[in-house]
Amino acid sequence: SPCQQLSLRQCVANTNMSNYENIERQVPDPLNTVEPQPPPVERDEVSYWMRCVTIPLVFFYAVGMMSRDNVIQNLILDKVCRYYSSLDEAMCDNQTMNVTVRNILQQDSVLLNMFSQLIQLLPGAFMSLFLGPWIDQYGGRNLMILPIVGNFLGTIVYYLCIQFWPNSPPEMVLVASVPIGLTGAKVIFNMALYKYIANISTKPTKNISFVIADSVMMASIPMASALTGLIFKKAQYAGLFSFSAGFQLLGLFFLFCMPNDYHVRTNSVSPTCNCSTLLSVDSIQQSFYAVFRQRPLNRTRRICLLIGILSLFTLVFQGVDLNIQFFFLANRFNWTMPQYMFFVSWSVGVMSVGSILIIALFSHVFHIADDWIVLIGIFVRVGTLIMFGLSSATWFIYTAGAISFMYGALFSCIRSQLSKLAGSDEEGKLFAVMSSAEACLPVIGIPLFSLIYQGSIGLDPGIIYYTAAAITGLTLILISLHIFYRRKEESQILSTKNELVNNDSQQFSSVL
Repeated sequence: SPCQQLSLRQCVANTNMSNYENIERQVPDPLNTVEPQPPPVERDEVSYWMRCVTIPLVFFYAVGMMSRDNVIQNLILDKVCRYYSSLDEAMCDNQTMNVTVRNILQQDSVLLNMFSQLIQLLPGAFMSLFLGPWIDQYGGRNLMILPIVGNFLGTIVYYLCIQFWPNSPPEMVLVASVPIGLTGAKVIFNMALYKYIANISTKPTKNISFVIADSVMMASIPMASALTGLIFKKAQYAGLFSFSAGFQLLGLFFLFCMPNDYHVRTNSVSPTCNCSTLLSVDSIQQSFYAVFRQRPLNRTRRICLLIGILSLFTLVFQGVDLNIQFFFLANRFNWTMPQYMFFVSWSVGVMSVGSILIIALFSHVFHIADDWIVLIGIFVRVGTLIMFGLSSATWFIYTAGAISFMYGALFSCIRSQLSKLAGSDEEGKLFAVMSSAEACLPVIGIPLFSLIYQGSIGLDPGIIYYTAAAITGLTLILISLHIFYRRKEESQILSTKNELVNNDSQQFSSVL
């Protein structure tokens, strides 16, 4: 390489940022954990076609999973009322039952739902650390098979219990969560999906590639919510679980139609899988080393800050939006499941459309940096959480859902920056640590928010949203530090370039 004859400072001055990142990665690995890879091939046309193929995969997987998860909380509430209380079926269906009785039932339901979420998240948090180096070597396509099959098996367990054992205890949701959790659930699926997208995309197209995947994921939420309400009215739980299982199979079919991302990245046949390395402790060491290894220009700090921001977002989203929101709205406004599904369709629909417009306008038209988009989105998110807590009428809730259009763009911007800060041989490890952090923090957040909600039902249920707003506000500090380090990096590179240009000019003048 020509840069081997120059100092690192001169390389920075004479190359653009992408070339500088390649030079920086030529530093020998003290752990000797990164195997040399063939040079990447040009793949603009191929990656465009492969991104189109990932759209139906993400859609069918997300709709199948969310259509099932949308009714699990309602299923738990129904079973707790019918199995553990002395109330008859008509009383359990009555949404205006005694407030004291309803609060007692919600406390038991929230606790059971918390354990179900933990069973699904904990295995994936540990598995991702082992599988990070593995997908760097073999690609992400084959790994996505595992969580899809696990979701299908869990849905089948739900269907069998509802159809052939209708009087089963509420703890049946824990049994159904076991195959979902043991196969990694959405933690492993997201990690493998983002690694697949990073492999098939060139660096300039990574941003839009992540946005497409996240937008399809978000757009599938209102679709799943609308279908959930319609199917639930017609066929109840059994029909809904059958629909969910069918969509999981369709997602598996499209996954098998997708080419292997290892071949696209290296232009070679994928090596024979060595499954003996999956449970190696070295895999965990490699994953954390890829995050915390020394990088110039504060890039290691920037990576840690981005992972921290994404983890706190997931903490609040999993602990409040997915775990408590239905119980909160049912308690404060006596909402039924169809009413809740309509609201979810409205808010997520606005969010998915708004995030696409925000990325297209701010990033590609005005060329605003991704971290500034994240900063604006955090302010919007904090405002919507406070509005939920203060809501005294349903129009408060719908207004909060409407102004949350900035929130969906945060995840895409953060993942795009993480992918650009790492090399292609480190993306899998980086996504592994990120996925593990996203899964571990809800393990703390779900019990935390559940206990806060249980303790505040009699006082003010909105306390749960004030707490979530305070935690989200911490990310303002983290993203501000990230912006500071990025601008400091840019100023250092610019000053180095200007200094070397001035030196060259002086030398040229002296020669004349």
